[in-house]
Amino acid sequence: GGEGSHGNPHAATRDGLPSTIHHPYCASQPFISPLTKTYLNDVVDHIATQADALASLAAETKDLIDLIFNLTTIRQSAAMQMLAVISAIFLPITFLAGVYGTNFDNLPELHWRFGYSYFWTVCIVVTVVFTFTLARFGMLSFF
Repeated sequence: GGEGSHGNPHAATRDGLPSTIHHPYCASQPFISPLTKTYLNDVVDHIATQADALASLAAETKDLIDLIFNLTTIRQSAAMQMLAVISAIFLPITFLAGVYGTNFDNLPELHWRFGYSYFWTVCIVVTVVFTFTLARFGMLSFF
């Protein structure tokens, strides 16, 4: 609210000063000397310069805020990628643990003497193969 020229709140004040100084009423006043008018015009120029500098700083501030948000998004994206890859590495052995954790009697490995060693060997081999496959496709670049 109250913002003039293209969203710049200082532009309306800055743009209104010259018309106020050169207004016929002000120009006809005997107490405003030509030298005072010259100084006032100089003040208007300084105000315009400072208002432009403020607008420039506001734009730079907005750009820096956008940069911070973008960097935060990139960091969060990398963290999510790492979590997804770690989840993908452990997904096959989670499936194997689920299958062997069902306690069905007709699984031959349950009653086999080396069933426990077999389970862990399969888990390790699957994890290593899956990890190397992910590395080959460049999915482990953040480690």
